[in-house]
Amino acid sequence: MRDKLFNTMVDAGERKAVLDQGKTYRYHELIHDVEALKSKLAETNGERQYGTHIIMSAQRSYQSIALYVFSVVYGYTLVPVTAEIDNRSLARLLRELPVAFFYADNADSRLLEEAKAHGCPTLVSHDGQYLNQARFHAGDAAYQYIAKSFPMPSLDNRELYLIFTSGSTGNPKGVSVETDNLLNYLAATREEFGIQADDILSHISPLSFDFSIHEIFIALFNQSAIAVLRENDKFNFSGYLKANAVSVWASVPSTVSYLQKTRQLQPGQYPGLRLAFVGGEPVQPTLLKALKDAAPNCSIFSYYGPTECTVAMMACRFDPNNHYPQHMPLGKPFGGHRLLVQPTPESDLQPFGTGEAYISGPQVLKSYWKNPEQTALRFAYSPEYGNLFRTGDIIRIEDDGNHVFIARQDDDIKIGGYRFNTAACQSFVKEKSRAEDVVVMSFTQGDAGTFERLLVVTVNAEISEAALARIFRDQYDNYVQPHFVNVTSLPQNRNGKLDKKALIKQVTRHA
Repeated sequence: MRDKLFNTMVDAGERKAVLDQGKTYRYHELIHDVEALKSKLAETNGERQYGTHIIMSAQRSYQSIALYVFSVVYGYTLVPVTAEIDNRSLARLLRELPVAFFYADNADSRLLEEAKAHGCPTLVSHDGQYLNQARFHAGDAAYQYIAKSFPMPSLDNRELYLIFTSGSTGNPKGVSVETDNLLNYLAATREEFGIQADDILSHISPLSFDFSIHEIFIALFNQSAIAVLRENDKFNFSGYLKANAVSVWASVPSTVSYLQKTRQLQPGQYPGLRLAFVGGEPVQPTLLKALKDAAPNCSIFSYYGPTECTVAMMACRFDPNNHYPQHMPLGKPFGGHRLLVQPTPESDLQPFGTGEAYISGPQVLKSYWKNPEQTALRFAYSPEYGNLFRTGDIIRIEDDGNHVFIARQDDDIKIGGYRFNTAACQSFVKEKSRAEDVVVMSFTQGDAGTFERLLVVTVNAEISEAALARIFRDQYDNYVQPHFVNVTSLPQNRNGKLDKKALIKQVTRHA
């Protein structure tokens, strides 16, 4: 199935593939570049390429896209990680995966030094170069000796990429997405949303976030172009959208909120934008209305789907003439998926009513990477429905077939579109601060209720809020850096339970 993706890219020929920093890369250049890299590795490391996985720590760029293409063409599994991943988690990947090489776009990266310390082969590129111009180091002799027992990359390797749903606890949950899962998603989105070869897709998501998979592979599958947003341009979205003539946009709601707050959603500002996906967290209709006013020719969809189900499997088209509640409905499944609910733990799954949601369909994965406890909790198989993923979301199925998000069943919340486990965070903070109690929750900041932050409240902590913030910053990714508040007691309701509304009111005046 990998060859289907490869042949599609080969057939694209002279079509634009990647737009990056004012330079245009054609599909034939992209294919030639990855073939040249393969030859370079063979010259340095011999014909046998050890290991099937490539760990990548990089920003969005032509080179990172080319590395995805390289993995498709030659049967590797790409593992994108954030630059903020702790050394312990990276060391675990280096020990437990058959790593062919570690790729970085920063020669001074802390993670690059960690990979070298483990003797792992490395590939380091510089901005503006082709991927095949990157500097390769074969690693030390001991690593190469061990690597001889690793499998060789092959087009029979079904695992296309390994991505992590939460990298913040030191024990992230990884899922291996197989080629069949992704191909179903790509075919389904083409049929459902009408992606065209002349489209130019935005590429604004971090590589460790599965929206980047949506951006990159939908473009490659449809012979479309990918417009890269560089980190230093992320405060000028309007200039980026116009300069690259972006026609298909994907983002979390907080990005749309940022555009609105910075006056980059003026009426009629983006007439060329024709399709937008907004998801990763509950979506407010007011944001989509502002986006629709700025892009009057755009069809806008709220988008839903866990990483464990290959990016997304449900969408709801925004209609500016409709009246919506506080958040957009999740919509209806596409791509041959079903969403079923379990009203109580003892109930059978059913296609109606309210309860915890389970997803079935061709994009549902089977397990977490080396995490049998979470696998047993979240994944199941049904003779009637096939592979099932237990979402932890409480959902109501309406009479018209639309699905509405109600709440989270477990301790996972979404911050900036990323999943975050509050229970693990609570234990970590309590240990480090030696507080009597700890509360971890999200709160909405801003009059329009558009900016979600993480709130960590300690009760009589033995260290200062600033000291705790420094400890937290070393352990957790940047997107979950919270607002810390220490209090002497927690407000309670008449039943003696935590009064969350009173707590929010008490502490957010300091935010």
